[in-house]
Amino acid sequence: DQLRFAPEWVPLQPLIAQVLYAYQGPLLAQEVSLNNGITESELYILADSNLLKLVLRNLLDNALKHSAAGSTISLQAAQEDSQIIFTLQDQGEGISPAVLLQLNRQQQGKLNIKQESTGLGLRLCQRIMQLHGSRLVLESTVGLGTTARLSFKQAQQ
Repeated sequence: DQLRFAPEWVPLQPLIAQVLYAYQGPLLAQEVSLNNGITESELYILADSNLLKLVLRNLLDNALKHSAAGSTISLQAAQEDSQIIFTLQDQGEGISPAVLLQLNRQQQGKLNIKQESTGLGLRLCQRIMQLHGSRLVLESTVGLGTTARLSFKQAQQ
């Protein structure tokens, strides 16, 4: 099965707001704060909005799943050259260096993860970002949290 990829120029801020709307209840229930630093409404990216929403939901699900009460999930977007870099950072339990290396290398086959997660959601996110001509880069420190970075082509002004 192939993923249907239909990129178009989309404004990043409203797309993020749509996804975040569904997380108001779960964030409140888990007592996790959200710091949405994406307020610039002029940031347009070349993306498939449906697939990007899937990536964002997966990243938020993982961040929420691994965050303790009282912690914060932060979202940022910045212009770098002709790209928009989206960053999601949590203060969760983090990912071990061995698993992080496997995820960033996008290895095929079963991941050696001793948690209940299989890493399939992150692999799907990696594949979706490949379709966008980009990648999902994960940085993590066990006990401190994880940062996910996505880059997108920016609309020319």
